[in-house]
Amino acid sequence: MEIKSTDRKSRGIDGLLLWKRGYTSVSADWAMADTSGASETSSPHYKFNLIPPPSSPTGSDDAGWPRARSGHRTFVDNDFLYVIGGFNDQPADVIMKELWKFNLVTHTWTRCNIPENFPRTLASFACRSIGNGSFIVYGGTGIPFGTELDETVYIGRVVGDDVQIEQIHPIGNKRGCYGHVLVYDPVRNKTFSIGGTDGTQFKLDVHALYRNDATGRWVWEEYATYADDIGLYRMEAVLENDSIYVFGGGTTQRIANFETISVFNIERKVYEIVHAEPDPVHGFPIGRRCHSLVQWGRQVIIAGGCYDDARTVLGCVWSFNLDTHVWRKMDDLPNPVFFHDASITAEGQMIIFGGVASAPRGRVADLQTLWLGPPTLFSTALAKMKKITNVTLSGSEHLLSDRLNLTRHVYSESILPA
Repeated sequence: MEIKSTDRKSRGIDGLLLWKRGYTSVSADWAMADTSGASETSSPHYKFNLIPPPSSPTGSDDAGWPRARSGHRTFVDNDFLYVIGGFNDQPADVIMKELWKFNLVTHTWTRCNIPENFPRTLASFACRSIGNGSFIVYGGTGIPFGTELDETVYIGRVVGDDVQIEQIHPIGNKRGCYGHVLVYDPVRNKTFSIGGTDGTQFKLDVHALYRNDATGRWVWEEYATYADDIGLYRMEAVLENDSIYVFGGGTTQRIANFETISVFNIERKVYEIVHAEPDPVHGFPIGRRCHSLVQWGRQVIIAGGCYDDARTVLGCVWSFNLDTHVWRKMDDLPNPVFFHDASITAEGQMIIFGGVASAPRGRVADLQTLWLGPPTLFSTALAKMKKITNVTLSGSEHLLSDRLNLTRHVYSESILPA
């Protein structure tokens, strides 16, 4: 195994976290937070907004809110947050073979209709969005964990309230796994799978999924094979040019730290080590697995997770600058969780759903949201209009994508009677 240490040069200012202004989410609205006197090295005043289920702490399908879960995945498009799969142990162990969507305008949930060929190993699987309600699912485990693995790749699409699934059986030497992560490379048009476990061995393998233009066949291409010596489970990753940055993760014996970041060089097919810089006040994040990650501009945001074999639930949120490699501590989660997932909208709203909280709460069905930047004027005006006029909107409509019709709808319902 070849691992190189490299000191990468900074390539820009500290982006988002050098703003001398911040935004606080208040339900659907946003408001500027007071950051007067903040230095260019301190974090702006970002605050999370906690949205619990309306009926019970664990949610309820009957109440129009997905049940509490862990090990699920989420993604977003222009109109919806989507929640796929997950695990719940109440009243008995169950894998949730389902897909929910959350309307980003109306804040209502819809449980979608799924086909018979929907994925079944939906705990600690990997998922990535391919736009417009479409997604790829690979891996995961059934119950008991590690005993049922699936090597099928699922390409799905949400059309209205229905889910369409195409099953893909790629050629190549790639075994089923769980606790891994998927990263898309638009230049190579390949989806990389990194790490995970088959239930007996932890790995940091790197494989690339792509469609061969000449044959029309889907292929798993092996880039690197690493086993237990540096294997990781439930880490997160982002693509940066020809490099895949791997954040956190662990095994039953160890947890990866954040003082050094493992970076896979796609061209050279080797892992390199990047040395990070600490927050000048708070130092480095504590090592963790089962956390979430989103990317906003040049910032990578990690939230939550666990340490000490899940005995310590973490609520801290940190950002890592891809140019300077500097860590910055942000606001804490209102409800610390692990085995949750997070996505980020095009306007910069980070949305966390579910996960496992500290005892006695256990698995939760909370939404936790954070604006990393100001919403568009359109979204802000719409939120205000809804509050003032009590406009009712359908939770199944593509409201943000079809702005002309939405504006007409809001305007027609807002006209006061003579």
